[in-house]
Amino acid sequence: MQKILALICVVMLAGCGSPGTPQSTAKKAAGPSKVVAATDATFDTEVLKNSGPVVVDLWAIWCGPCRILGPVMDELSDEMDGKIKFVKVDIDKNKALAEKMKVEGIPLLIIFKDGKEIDRSVGVRPKEDVRAWLESKIK
Repeated sequence: MQKILALICVVMLAGCGSPGTPQSTAKKAAGPSKVVAATDATFDTEVLKNSGPVVVDLWAIWCGPCRILGPVMDELSDEMDGKIKFVKVDIDKNKALAEKMKVEGIPLLIIFKDGKEIDRSVGVRPKEDVRAWLESKIK
């Protein structure tokens, strides 16, 4: 039982850095991420008033799966530049927005088109699955 508890602790802590560590710590040769950080104050401008498709990644620094998804979102933001806008929201720093978005689990991806939510996905998925999901929703 102790070995199982120890393994659970290791898995839960995997990828977690110290507070203040950015969601994605991986350095990419492609350059800086095109993911925009939004807040309670900027969400309407960054997402709801945007006429094109936007995917919002709601995450938290303490969430291991969120820290796994962060680099995937960074890569997709580079690869899908011009097709969809990528936005991230730290739910711990933007509690009003997290409540408004009815966040019940993270990581949570929400796709908006013309300011309206069209789909959402909870949890980590492989990059190609996320890409296929995004492409199917923004046509």
